Amino acid sequence: MIEMPRLISLSFDDAGTFASALTQADVSCTQTAAGPIQFDLAICANNRLQLHFTSMPVGSCVAVGKTADNAKCFHIPLGNTSLVSMLGRKMDAASLAVYEDGGEHAVRAADGASLAYIAASKELVHQVCEMSGGMDFAAAMPATHILSSDPEKMVQLRYFLEEISKLFSLTPIAIANFAVFRNIEQTLMTLLLSASGCDEERNSSAGRTPVSRGRILRKIEELLRERAGEPLYVTDLCAATGVSQPTLYRIFSDVLDMNPKRYLQLRRLHLVREKLLHDPNPARTVSSVAYDCGFWQLGRFGRDYRAHFGETPSHTLRRARTFNIGRETAASLKSQGRF
Repeated sequence: MIEMPRLISLSFDDAGTFASALTQADVSCTQTAAGPIQFDLAICANNRLQLHFTSMPVGSCVAVGKTADNAKCFHIPLGNTSLVSMLGRKMDAASLAVYEDGGEHAVRAADGASLAYIAASKELVHQVCEMSGGMDFAAAMPATHILSSDPEKMVQLRYFLEEISKLFSLTPIAIANFAVFRNIEQTLMTLLLSASGCDEERNSSAGRTPVSRGRILRKIEELLRERAGEPLYVTDLCAATGVSQPTLYRIFSDVLDMNPKRYLQLRRLHLVREKLLHDPNPARTVSSVAYDCGFWQLGRFGRDYRAHFGETPSHTLRRARTFNIGRETAASLKSQGRF
C-alpha cells in the first residue's frame, strides 16, 4: 500500500543538530569554517520515496555517513553545482552521485550550496525498471560512484527538482497531496533513469516477445473503467498489462497516434473538468481539484486546460455553480407549487 507523503521543514544553526534530523541512520556533520552556519532542510517522504532538500545559505561543512538501506539513493547538487564536492570530487553541471544499498557518502559544501537527496525503495525501483523494459537498475549501477551524465538530461532533472523545492516552500499543501506526490514520483524516477543512462531498451526488435495488442488494450480499458475517478500514470498501465514502457509507447503510437503519457495527461484534464462541473461541494477550489488530479504546476495546468477546453478552469467552475444555483432554485419553486 502506498502511504500518504509526510512533510518536514526545519532550519538549524548547528551542524550536529542538523545531522540528527536527517532520516538516514548514521550521518555526522562538521562545521569547517569559523562563524555562523545555517541549514534549511525540507523532507517529503512516504514508504516508497524520500526527497530531502538541503540548502546552506551561510557557512561551510563536511557531512559523512550512510545512505538508506533497501533503497537506491542519489545526491544531486542544485543551484551552483561547483559549491559541492562528493566522495572527494568537485561536482559540475553533469554530475550526480549514485549509491549502492546503504552506501557510504561524503559531502563537502560551501557557503550557498544546495543539494537534493533521493532514496527510492526497492519496490519503486523494480517497478520503474519493469516499466522500462525489464532492465535491472541496481545491477546496472551496483557500486557507489560519481556519474557524469548527459548535460541536457541533468538540466531537466535539476530543473524538475528545483521546481519541487519551490513548491515545497511556497505551497506545501500541494506536495502533501497524494495524487500530486504520485505524479512527482513517476516523473522524477523517469528523469533519474534517463540521467543515469539506464533508459535504453536492452533488446532489439528481432528479439522481442510478441504481444497481443488486443489483450493489452482490453486490460487498459478495464483499468480505466475500474479507476475512472482517479488519475493514472504510465507505471499503472505497465503494471496492469504486464508490458514495458517501450512496448506501451509503440502500441499507443500505432493505435492512438500519441504516447501514453500524453493520453493520461488529457484524461486527467477531463477528470478535472468533470469534478469542476459536477462536484456539489461549494468549498471546492480550482487548485484543490487540480491537486487531486495530480497537477501541481498550476500555471501550466491553467494554460493546458484553456487550450483544450476553450475556457479557464475558474470559468468552468463559475458556470457549474450558476447552473446548480438555478437548478436548486427551480426545484424549490416547484416544491412550493409556484410553477
